[in-house]
Amino acid sequence: MVPMVAIPLVLAFLLAVQDKPQQSGTMSGTAVNSITHAPLNKVQLRATLAGADMDAPVPSTTTDAEGSFKLVDLPPGEYRLRAVRNGYLDTYYGARRAKAEGTLIALGAGEEVDGLRIEMPPSGVIAGTVRDDDGEPISGAAIFLWEQVWEYGRRTVSTRPILEAKTDDLGQYRIAGLAPGKYYVQATCRTAMSSLNEPRAIADHSAKSDQRPTVILPTLYPGVTDAATARTVEVGPGARVSGIDIPLVRAHVFRVTIQASGVAVNDMYLSSNPEMESLALHFRAARNNAGDFEFPAVPAGLYTVSASGSLKPDESSHPAVETIYFSGRQTALSVSRDMFTHVTVQPPALVTVHVIVEGKPEMKLRPGISLTSASNRFFPMQGSDNVLSPDPDRYNLYLESPPSNVIIKSMRAEGTDVFQNGFTIPEGGGSYDVEIVLAPEGGTVDGTVVDKDDKPAAGATVVLIAEPKLRARYDSFHEFTADRQGRFHFDNVRPGAYKLFAWSDVEQDAWFDPEFLQKFEALGESVTVPARGHVSSQLRVP
Repeated sequence: MVPMVAIPLVLAFLLAVQDKPQQSGTMSGTAVNSITHAPLNKVQLRATLAGADMDAPVPSTTTDAEGSFKLVDLPPGEYRLRAVRNGYLDTYYGARRAKAEGTLIALGAGEEVDGLRIEMPPSGVIAGTVRDDDGEPISGAAIFLWEQVWEYGRRTVSTRPILEAKTDDLGQYRIAGLAPGKYYVQATCRTAMSSLNEPRAIADHSAKSDQRPTVILPTLYPGVTDAATARTVEVGPGARVSGIDIPLVRAHVFRVTIQASGVAVNDMYLSSNPEMESLALHFRAARNNAGDFEFPAVPAGLYTVSASGSLKPDESSHPAVETIYFSGRQTALSVSRDMFTHVTVQPPALVTVHVIVEGKPEMKLRPGISLTSASNRFFPMQGSDNVLSPDPDRYNLYLESPPSNVIIKSMRAEGTDVFQNGFTIPEGGGSYDVEIVLAPEGGTVDGTVVDKDDKPAAGATVVLIAEPKLRARYDSFHEFTADRQGRFHFDNVRPGAYKLFAWSDVEQDAWFDPEFLQKFEALGESVTVPARGHVSSQLRVP
């Protein structure tokens, strides 16, 4: 029998055991300037637990004068450690470049993880002055910064400006917080624009004026409106790039009327550069009393005519599709005067994609599907089938979100290997059927990457790239960031011949550039991935 006096002690012990929290851990290290390697004070470290609720508090601490930090009372789990400081780019532990998420830090119960080092790149600045066509500084001009990026395996321009600013009373602007990269700088006079890239004619109603209306155009550095002749501004880590002055361009505008025949269209557009749409001038027509498409104020230049609309398909060939929506580019148009012209709009092509899983013919899938070419990208899926209506061009076809446990075994159209060769949509449209067969035949590739001292290259970028004949496809490139032990792992890899590459510091997606990759081709580690097989390799960063 337990004595009565001992009962409270037993209960207290049991409650203490029951309420004892899970043993916590700590993380410690230093934050330094990535250029000078000097320690940084006042850096806020934020440790985000993988899988934590979005509303859960994020543990944080701040570095001291020696750049040291220590996070305590952390529950066990995997963390991403982020460093934030004024004048520097937000940086994750293990990241070797701006905007990368870095590596996960595994923290066990009661474990002390020390020696963590975060190298923070100082942010860059672009500054300059905006003036009108007479050289007078423009106050309140809008400045837009567009980044040159790799997207879907090709060099292009960000679809939206990454930063915006306005000029002060002296016409000066300053844009800070920039990551290393190449940027287009564009200025727009606030009084001459209805919205970005849509010039509005400002007609001169002064006494005795017979001048043609003019408009101030969105102007790219160093003072041009054509993106093909614009210059990028390159910003290095912590660079202060000044003198990026932009003289705004004023131009006479003309009235353009287009009569359309062929397939009925609802809207008509003009674009000054369809291959660099973010930086192009865009105009949308209005219907006049005659039913023609009219553009009231177009600056001189070369444009591409685009038409969009909808039509009813042949029910016998596409019974599940009630309406096909299309947008097609037509012939080029040179504008140098008021003009009336005619275009014939060709019927759109119809591409139907059937996706099946090998051995399961009853399983019908509708994953995201896209077509890419040198200048266009399409996402439309219409009706209960995967139906697309692309412009005439040469395309590669992709599954945007394929099931995680299968790979593309084959992709064929009219007896052609579409996966390897792509396919062409000719002028005049037509109907095309593509069959994609998926199969659970993916392999795995893993290994470790070390530096020149044979130490684990934590945060190194490892890229698995298919054989050259498939490198036109962006889904033939696979990226992984090595963990703290230098380990990497690729799952569900399509069987075939590949090369493994590793870099300690590399521009995001630079490996899509054939000229860049050619410099490292001989350093790549060749591997062959068998169906449902496994390959392991050890790499060294150059």
